[in-house]
Amino acid sequence: MKNKILSNLAIFLISSLLSIGIGEYLSRNFGLSKTWESYIASKKLSQGITKIKKGYIRTPNGSFVGPRNVSMIINSEGFRDKPFKKKGKKKRFAFIGDSVSEGFGVEVENRYSDRLASLYNNEIETLNFGIAGYTTIDELEVLKTKIIPLQPDVVILQVCFNDFADNLKQLSPKKEQFQSEVPETNINTFFQKYSALYLSIAERYNYLKLINGRATDLVPTQQSISEMEWQVFEKNIQAMASICRTNKITFILTYIPLEVETLLKDENISLIINNKIEMLSYSKGIPFINIIENFKKEEDLLSLYLDDCHLSKSGNLLVAELMKEYLNRTLYNKK
Repeated sequence: MKNKILSNLAIFLISSLLSIGIGEYLSRNFGLSKTWESYIASKKLSQGITKIKKGYIRTPNGSFVGPRNVSMIINSEGFRDKPFKKKGKKKRFAFIGDSVSEGFGVEVENRYSDRLASLYNNEIETLNFGIAGYTTIDELEVLKTKIIPLQPDVVILQVCFNDFADNLKQLSPKKEQFQSEVPETNINTFFQKYSALYLSIAERYNYLKLINGRATDLVPTQQSISEMEWQVFEKNIQAMASICRTNKITFILTYIPLEVETLLKDENISLIINNKIEMLSYSKGIPFINIIENFKKEEDLLSLYLDDCHLSKSGNLLVAELMKEYLNRTLYNKK
């Protein structure tokens, strides 16, 4: 009897381990977890980054295969874009932001900056200064040293939720480096880092919670941003707006929401960060393009994102369409 119980237990354990192994294999190799795919892809983002404290660039005139096997061709200024030429007669738009603006996981022609140009039949000129990992500290530096000399008519700054914490990390790199060396003992963090199967299950669980109006720990709230993080962010935004005004450039701000912010129906929570940034913009006289409210109207929200924060081809196109709609209504006085 005892041997039979042990034999059944062994069969159960072997079957369970085999099932988990198969599930892990399928999750890793058949795209069952968007988060895992981007986690693997993001390891390529550090390629060709120059060692500059603020406003770093990629190695000029370099090229490599980027996240999700997209081509990364870098111009002579160190950005993923065509060569920046002397300004002509076309209205010139400069875009600055992080990996969302740089075009994580999509080809250049499918980024929202390039899609905007095509929506205007290339009657406008777009310059893209987005680089993965940029904070408003980097963006301020790039605005002063790279963008202003190219004399754009409009500068559009794209920010994400992680900009707040990343600003402080950049201001105190030694502290952050020390913290990163402390072993992580949280079992959830371990599985998030090493298991595609775990991430796949967690994604579906969180999705069901969100569409049923229940918030998760992934949704940022007012408490997610410390007072110091907000102060640094606000200071940098004001500085950029001031530089643009001095140079007679229209400065526009937009916030690209996390996927969870678009999925959660409770707008008292999901719009908190967007509304806070929008209120800052209006209080400082900075135009703001509201993305999240329009994203929420889409039927297939999951199709807008490659992962928790990076936009798909569809997401980039929708952002470009919303930007064109805003620009027509404000700069071009069109309905």
